[in-house]
Amino acid sequence: MISRFFNKSADSVTLGDKSVKVPKLTPEKYKLLFERIETLPAIIVNVLAARHSGDFVATLLVGANLALDEAVGIVAVLADIDADYIAKNADLAEISEFIRLTLEKNDLQRALKNFRAVLGQFVTKPASPGDGKTEA
Repeated sequence: MISRFFNKSADSVTLGDKSVKVPKLTPEKYKLLFERIETLPAIIVNVLAARHSGDFVATLLVGANLALDEAVGIVAVLADIDADYIAKNADLAEISEFIRLTLEKNDLQRALKNFRAVLGQFVTKPASPGDGKTEA
């Protein structure tokens, strides 16, 4: 809480009765994270597809329930805490704070920008006619 007044990120968050360190997203953590979020895009697509149907409210409620389960699963993986403990003891503010601080700490925008720069070094331009290079 105090960190908000000074506009700094906290190093830990309380989830239920446990203090949890905000994690550094290593390649191992990314793999675990990607395994957990595989259904989240489908949930979003299904809810958006039902926007103009008579089933929108029901679809939205089911989608929100599934998304909440996914958020608990994501936090469980990143915090190394049992998902049942989080579901029973952490509130939505604690869960969203944990996710927000994790995103801030790992600066995913910067990581993506750096990754694009690295990939750009490997992109080759197509051979133009008359430059002596042949295409295979």
